[in-house]
Amino acid sequence: MKKRFALLCITLLCVSVVSAHTVQTHTFAVRDTQQLAMDIYLPAQPLPQQYCIVYMYGGGFMSGARTETEVVTYARKMCSRGYTVAAIDYRLGMKGVTNIGASTIKIMKNAIDMAVEDCVSAVN
Repeated sequence: MKKRFALLCITLLCVSVVSAHTVQTHTFAVRDTQQLAMDIYLPAQPLPQQYCIVYMYGGGFMSGARTETEVVTYARKMCSRGYTVAAIDYRLGMKGVTNIGASTIKIMKNAIDMAVEDCVSAVN
């Protein structure tokens, strides 16, 4: 009987964690013919202060996506703690660049500028 009760409790806990949030996808900008979107993770029980985390994935402006496993896992974890999370797209200005060094400083600056512009658009 104790084993069944424990199994039932674990099952209910797993179901409540899985269904603890909803995800909405919204397009926030179109830049250089690229559609930029964000996945908004809304908690079932938000914090009273209604905090929102804007998550920009890493990848050196060369790779990455808002849908990567690490991003989704982090967003879900923070959402289960009551935070709203917006995982956003941004343009990868260094995509395809192979020789990184002093000769690519201008390209790096441009990549950073584009990412900042995209982040500001997402927040707006």
